[in-house]
Amino acid sequence: MAEPSSLGERPPLGASELGNPLLRFVLWVLDPEDNPTSVVYGLLTVGTVIAVESARSVDIAAEIEAVVLIIFLYWLAHAYASLLGRRLSSGSTISVRTIGQALRREWALVRGATVPVVIMLLTWMLGWSISAIEWSGIISAIVLLVLFEVAAGLRSHLPPLGVVVQGLVGVTFGLTLLVVRALLV
Repeated sequence: MAEPSSLGERPPLGASELGNPLLRFVLWVLDPEDNPTSVVYGLLTVGTVIAVESARSVDIAAEIEAVVLIIFLYWLAHAYASLLGRRLSSGSTISVRTIGQALRREWALVRGATVPVVIMLLTWMLGWSISAIEWSGIISAIVLLVLFEVAAGLRSHLPPLGVVVQGLVGVTFGLTLLVVRALLV
């Protein structure tokens, strides 16, 4: 595992060094070292989309398709906005290279949305009810928000109470997903 640099960077969790594919996948999402902001945006977006889509539960396959499509479109929109913003700030021109860079940088958004969607797919394959599948997606998004807050607290070397408080921030933000769902049902 790499040592942190003198600039205070944290060492990666080392997902690529692990043999277990499931553990590698979880660490790939939970250690968003390349673009943590977009990972969190993706997680918040997928949680919100699932909460909104669950209010009209007609067909779980159509709901999951809609969630995936919305995340895909949000990724494209986010990459486009990021690229256009950079071009407006710098006066640079658009190119295939800059488009590719923006799409790769913002792919982290899709990573953030991956776990709740995968959990919904797994629970669907297990034959769970539509409501339970939807709840599995929403709850997994909330759990990941709390885990990210706890990880941020731990990486900031906060005392245990500080880590708990940060975890509660994640819980509080996660509760907004429940409020969205409750308002639409």
